[in-house]
This record gives sequence, C-alpha cells and structure tokens, in this order.
Amino acid sequence: MEQDSGQADERELERLKSAYLALAREALDRAKTLLTENDNSRLVYAALELRRAFEALVYENALRFTDELVGEDYAVWQPLQILERLIEIDPVADATLEMKLQDPGTGEWLSLGHQRRISLKAPRKRYYALGNYLHTPALAQMMRGRRQNRRSLLKLCGECVELIDKDLGAPLRIGRMAIFGHVDIVCRGCGATIRRRLNALRTPRNNGPGTKEVIQAKCSKCPASYEIHADGADGVKWREQRWDGNCPYPNCEGVHTKRAREVKDGMVSACPSCGKRAQFTKTFSFLPEALIKQLRRKGRSH
Repeated sequence: MEQDSGQADERELERLKSAYLALAREALDRAKTLLTENDNSRLVYAALELRRAFEALVYENALRFTDELVGEDYAVWQPLQILERLIEIDPVADATLEMKLQDPGTGEWLSLGHQRRISLKAPRKRYYALGNYLHTPALAQMMRGRRQNRRSLLKLCGECVELIDKDLGAPLRIGRMAIFGHVDIVCRGCGATIRRRLNALRTPRNNGPGTKEVIQAKCSKCPASYEIHADGADGVKWREQRWDGNCPYPNCEGVHTKRAREVKDGMVSACPSCGKRAQFTKTFSFLPEALIKQLRRKGRSH
C-alpha cells in the first residue's frame, strides 16, 4: 500500500509539472503573438503574459523540491518567495546541468543533454521590471517626467522571451536530484527538521565551479540558523549561528547569547547574570544602557 501511495504521489507531481510547463508555453506563445503587433496597449499585455510564464516555471521548479519543503506551507507562497527558498535549500539549484553517459566499450562520455534551469537573479530582476510597466506611473514618477518607455519595454520583453525559450527548450529536465545527498538538522530552537541538499558544498569529491565551503540553513519555524560545512571526504557538520557578547558592566562575567537572525541595531538585551540591560550598536558591540542614554542626550544638545 505504501509503495502504491508513493507511486501515486510521483505521478501527481509529474502531472503538475507538465501542467505548469504547458501554462508557461501557452503564456510565452501569447506573448510572442502580442509582440508582433505594433500596438502599445498590446505590448503591456505581452509583459503580463511573460510574468505568467516566469511564475509557471518557478512553480514547476518547486515541485522538484517537495522532499525539502515538507512541513512548509509553500503551496500558497508567491513565486519569488518560492524561488528564494529553493536557492536557500540548494544554492546551485539554478545552475545549468549536463547529464552524461559513459560508453562501456570506448570509455567515452556522451552528453545526454543540458538542463538550463531558470536562474535566481535573471527572473527576479526582469519580473520586477515587467511589473513596473503593468501599473500606472506613481505621482513621483509623473512629477519627475519619468514616463513609461515603449522601446525599453520592448527590449525587456525580448530578453524575457529569450530566457524563457531557453528554459522550455532544454532537451533534458532532470528530476528532483540531490547529487551529493542531504543533511537533516534538528533545530535546537524549536525541534523542527531542516533538510538541505549538499550539491553546493565544496568537498574533495565536489570542487567544481559554483561550489561553496559553507552553506546556510535557516529554520522556517523559528529564528535559528545554521552553517553547514564538509567534515572529511564524506561527512558534514554544522553549528548554530549565534552572537555571544560579554556583559559590558564592571564585575559581571555574564554572556549575552543571541541567534544571529535576531541581532538588530538598537536591540536591548538583559544580562542573564546581573540582569542589567545593554544595547546592540551597529557594530554589534555592547554598551551599557545608561551610557547609550547619555550619548543620546549629548547628541541632542549639540
């Protein structure tokens, strides 16, 4: 029964991926048709269709990461929110991959094709840019005489068509593949499981372009975050990202401990030993609260 259920889930994922690819192709075709018509109003609708194509490709990509997104309500996320999350899970998720097969007779490696996955920066930049043309110019833009430029929009649409065409035209679409495996972290803050792919982690077996010595893992349930790095040929280890600061008050050996994602300029912290409060500055150093108030008074008097 469990195997049948798993197969059904995979079939459903494939169905959804095919549906999103079809939506992307349909939107792209409509945009191409609109771009052939020399009509400013049609050009705006072409921009809208290209945004829809981008969105469909992002959703299709998300279906390749369902194992890592378990427990997260990603089904209701906005496209760019999903894309940011995917890159966090697998920092090289937007890289172009090539699948090769070795001929057992000759030993020659034969290319089966490339998967040109949509990148993070390219669609994010163009997605927002397209949106600028889909709204009436704001008052500040009109006052500065910044009108929407048809030539600029036409150029932008051309770039988007080329980018989406490359993605849809890839002869190979690799499935949900963690080439170098996963690491599961049980969050110390809330107990949630954080799963990250190790594809981008630089190890002796994975030192190609784009790999990293350290990858980040943020918990989606609480402010905790972790650094993951290689430990030997096959192992990995991680540590929580924290900020530890000594209490600035005399005769106190207390230590302020905060999660890295919680530390903000101006944040007040009570010492766990003496109970006195101190404040973070922009350099993330501690100053006694009384001194902060004194400095502020001096600043107002000058």
